[in-house]
This record gives sequence, C-alpha cells and structure tokens, in this order.
Amino acid sequence: MKAPRILLAVLAIGCTGALALAATYTYWGAGPDDDWDTCKNWILVGIGTCSPSTTSDDATIPSAGSTWSINLVTAEMDDLTIAGSVDFASPGSTQTLTVNSLTIDGSGGEVVITIDGVILETAP
Repeated sequence: MKAPRILLAVLAIGCTGALALAATYTYWGAGPDDDWDTCKNWILVGIGTCSPSTTSDDATIPSAGSTWSINLVTAEMDDLTIAGSVDFASPGSTQTLTVNSLTIDGSGGEVVITIDGVILETAP
C-alpha cells in the first residue's frame, strides 16, 4: 500500500513543477534602469525568472499616463499585452522579442509603440 502513495506524491510534485513554469508579469518600471531584464522593473505573479523570458510567460505593459521606455533583450514569451505607450530601444545591437500572441489594448486611450532597432515578431 505504501508504494502507490509514494508514486502519487511523486506525480503530484512533478505536475506542480510543470505548471509552475508559467508566470505572469506586469511592467512596473521601478528598477534603476529601463532594461527589460531588470528584476525590479517587473511585478511577478507565479514562479518565474526575473523578467519575461520563456515561451510560457505572459506579460503586460500597462497604461502609465506617459510613455514607458524599455531597453529590450532577445527573449521569447507566450502572450504580450501592450495597454500603454511604449518606446522599445535596442542599445548596442538588434534584439528580437518573439511572442505567440500580441494584444494592443487601446481601451485606456491611445497606444503608441515606437521600435528602434528591435524586431517584434509573432512565433509561427
């Protein structure tokens, strides 16, 4: 009888680990710089890395009343929602942000997206 309980516990831990890989981020811009991969620039819900960077991650850039400035790094993610104006920069070299879906939410007003040396693409 103990063997099935152990197997069930191992399966539960394995499933929990797989589900915990997806994370949701909201851009906050509270870091010391404008870099995409600066931890303090993001609010994280779930278990994830410092910034959106895996194909299971979702991120939102909210309306801020002004334009966000974000220095991108090459990253992949699942869903990106842009609800506020943002100026994407690519200091030094071209970066690629690959997303499975991109939503531009203008319900809070005009959204202006500026891209300087950045490739923004949807995944195939």
